[in-house]
Amino acid sequence: MKDAIALLRRRETGRFDFTHRDIALSDVDELLVGAGLRFPTFRMIRDGKGCSIDAICTDDLVRPQQVYSHLRDGWTLVLDQLHRQWGPIGKLNRRFETALAARCRVDVLVVPDGATPPAHPHLERVLLCLAGDAGVRVDGTEHRLAEGQALVLPRGTVMEPLPAVGLTLVAVASIDRVTWREVLIAALEAADAPAWHDAIDLDAAGPKTLSESEQATWDQCVEAVQDKLDAEDALEAIASRIVRSRMPVLRGQLEMQKRPIDDNTPLRRRPEILYRIVEDETHTNLEFHTHAVQFGVGARNVLELIAEAPLFRPGDLPGIPVEQRVPLCAALIRYGFLTLDVTR
Repeated sequence: MKDAIALLRRRETGRFDFTHRDIALSDVDELLVGAGLRFPTFRMIRDGKGCSIDAICTDDLVRPQQVYSHLRDGWTLVLDQLHRQWGPIGKLNRRFETALAARCRVDVLVVPDGATPPAHPHLERVLLCLAGDAGVRVDGTEHRLAEGQALVLPRGTVMEPLPAVGLTLVAVASIDRVTWREVLIAALEAADAPAWHDAIDLDAAGPKTLSESEQATWDQCVEAVQDKLDAEDALEAIASRIVRSRMPVLRGQLEMQKRPIDDNTPLRRRPEILYRIVEDETHTNLEFHTHAVQFGVGARNVLELIAEAPLFRPGDLPGIPVEQRVPLCAALIRYGFLTLDVTR
């Protein structure tokens, strides 16, 4: 996905080829028949209108036969945020998140022959054709995507979906990157000034005309904004919130519980983990999904080794008491930050 990441960073529309092993229509079959999907993790759409849930569900549980029937009648199946349930799509989702430090969601669409899938406006998108033939029109140019081809669409791109050719499977990765509006809101939330708490007398009957004292208070508020807002602090707060809100990566936990570790056990960080190492005057924190593990001042070097080394062993960790090295690594395995290096 390096080509996709490069295009997203440059805010450019562009095509690229990708490898899509283990992502096929047969996997969707398995999800429908054997995984017990429940609403609202899926829905069906035709001509911009949604299908009645009762027509494809019983007590919110999918009725595969009815889904297949609706597909034959031209309804598109939308599997919402499938990265939460389907391993290959989850890996794809995390690759975008870790490369761009952004929120991402991946939806999968099964589009019948001749049907037009719904548009995905506003956000940056990556359209990946997993099977069949998908098409979109961008700025008057038609793009047809065969199996294994993808298209990057920057934020705000006007995109018109075109009818599918044959039964088509498409993944849509929506990238929700931080905007300057979010930075401004985060900075306002972190800052404060006495004038901001003064009450305002509203005139519900018509437009409000500010008195001289109210205008003076407003001027004080504006001055406080200029004096107190700090973009770097706001970006730090947003980054921390994004990192700690990501879903845990726990695949393989049961198997790893069967293999106790010691000072010589090879370990590595899970590559799909989004993390931060943050220092202040009293602590060094390792932040990742739902966790903030606290260490003493000066622990950055050992945390960087844990997070960035291609391979390390608990016995290699400097600055950590010998008796604490294995328990620390075991905890980071349980939290989903580290994994056993099964390739060695």
